[in-house]
Amino acid sequence: VIREEQRRWCRASVVIVDLCDDGSPNHVLVLFKDITKQKEKDMEYQRTLKEAYQLAERANQAKTTFLNNMSHEIRTPMNAIVGFSDSLLNSPVFDAETARNDIQNISTASNNLLDIINNILDISKIESGKEVLDNKEYDLAKLINDLSTIIQTRIGNNPIKLHVYIDKNVPSLVYGDSTKLYQVLLNIASNSVKYTEVGRIQISCEGEYTDKNNEEILLHFKISDTGYGIKKEDFDKMFEKFNRLDSAISKEIEGTGLGLVITKRFVDLMGGKIWFTSEYEIGTTFYVDIPLKVIDASPIGDIKHKNNVEKINNYIDCSN
Repeated sequence: VIREEQRRWCRASVVIVDLCDDGSPNHVLVLFKDITKQKEKDMEYQRTLKEAYQLAERANQAKTTFLNNMSHEIRTPMNAIVGFSDSLLNSPVFDAETARNDIQNISTASNNLLDIINNILDISKIESGKEVLDNKEYDLAKLINDLSTIIQTRIGNNPIKLHVYIDKNVPSLVYGDSTKLYQVLLNIASNSVKYTEVGRIQISCEGEYTDKNNEEILLHFKISDTGYGIKKEDFDKMFEKFNRLDSAISKEIEGTGLGLVITKRFVDLMGGKIWFTSEYEIGTTFYVDIPLKVIDASPIGDIKHKNNVEKINNYIDCSN
């Protein structure tokens, strides 16, 4: 007796042993072969095939949605550039204040358009496997200072405070891909600006040496904000291509939805790690760990760029 949960798949073969005088079968031999394992493999293959098809369908739909969004995202800053340029050219009377506002709007739209184009080019290069590291010596203080300057510019007159903290014991000169590290930090911090209406954005950098001779260091970057935050059900989608979260909010904000995908690929390429914590309608914190070689272990606070470092460290550390 076979219970329901023990049901097996069998293949039956019938062989006629002999015939009656009238030609009908007299004796037959019925052979049964257990094909349960093969049947289970076939069913699993069919399930896998169906899942792959559904995944491909979702990917195609996401790509189609992405391309549709791109047409809007590219047109928006382009229309702004053309519109404000026409306003400047066709104004019968030159007003310095109006002209300054128009130029500021043109600059903002141009930067948004450049970000969109850069993201599209970066993801294309990554997907083709042509993205490689361009390691060289660089000044960490200058990189952070340049980052804070552009983020402060993007904040503009919005009611957002930028706090930047660098541990003064971080080495002054390191070796790695400064361009990709800068892009990683810029992508995250720019998202903070886009999705924060009021409050603060904080950028911090600390490090710990990973060898006895102080020749290698693991830098810890943290970028936090008091923005919209991320819903828990969206956590797994954060680093997926062609996805923009919380469409009710995202549709009001320009962007490709590729920034974090590129960020994750760059971090992986540099041998680092990236993760985040977030509470919806409270804020988000991104953590990035990047291993680097140390060229000059002199503390960053003691180098010639001291003024820049002091300027950066004058901000309040609100991480706690």
